[in-house]
Amino acid sequence: MICVQAGMDELRRQVHEHRCVVAALDASQHQRLSNILAQGDLLTNNVHLAEKVQNKCRMLVQRLVKL
Repeated sequence: MICVQAGMDELRRQVHEHRCVVAALDASQHQRLSNILAQGDLLTNNVHLAEKVQNKCRMLVQRLVKL
């Protein structure tokens, strides 16, 4: 139980630090950060799509090999 409490206290401290950092950002920095995060989301989506395409290609090759 002590470990759980210590973990929660550390989490609260980190959240507070994060809020302080975000509050210190000016509007342009905040917009730039939002844009970077959006680009990261797009890249993640592209990676997932690429993995799906790769899996489909792998399945097609396996089917062709069986023919």
